[in-house]
Amino acid sequence: MTLMRVSVVSKRRRHLPWLLTQLSIDVKDFLHEPYADPTVDYNIEKAMLSLRDAARSMLAAKYRKCIISRLCISFFLTNSNSSVVGHLVTDAIVNGVVKDIELTSSVERIPFDVSDEEMTKHADDISGFLANYPNISCCLRTLRLHNATFSENDMHNLIGNTCTQLRYLYLFQCDTGLDKSFRIDAPNSKISKLEFFSCHSKQVEIACLPKLEVLISGH
Repeated sequence: MTLMRVSVVSKRRRHLPWLLTQLSIDVKDFLHEPYADPTVDYNIEKAMLSLRDAARSMLAAKYRKCIISRLCISFFLTNSNSSVVGHLVTDAIVNGVVKDIELTSSVERIPFDVSDEEMTKHADDISGFLANYPNISCCLRTLRLHNATFSENDMHNLIGNTCTQLRYLYLFQCDTGLDKSFRIDAPNSKISKLEFFSCHSKQVEIACLPKLEVLISGH
């Protein structure tokens, strides 16, 4: 009798996830530390498959009972699954399902444990993803990036031109080249909080971030 009641209650509550107005889909929920190179780690491939399926289910307009006011999504830009996630989130935005987005790319790894080639490729993947999915870029309020080396032009475009509604930018082991100056000049940016951790730039110069209220730098 108890099992039957539990079964009935479970069926009645199946719709509850689609009533959430704030939703987090995090690839780390499908992984175990320590995190390896995402380009070769099969576990990350499987985790991205699980994340893709979760996003497809949770963002489906036909199941949604209310708008997601904040979608937090953390994933790897490593394969076709990230493109599928990009399409799913874009469709959700177009269909009015999602309003604001917090996006995290990759995970924190031990400083200097990531090759220069991997960091450069990751930065290129980030720039490409945001360029390919402008609806996502325009809805971004928070962006957390890990282990990426950008060109100065790409970083300028990301902050000043691509993510125009961004309020919070977190950078872990991100820079524009080892021992190079990291200059930010974005007069139209709405970023109010900027954090750097384990970034190995020679110096960080904030030439123009008119809305900036909080700047945090750590090792």
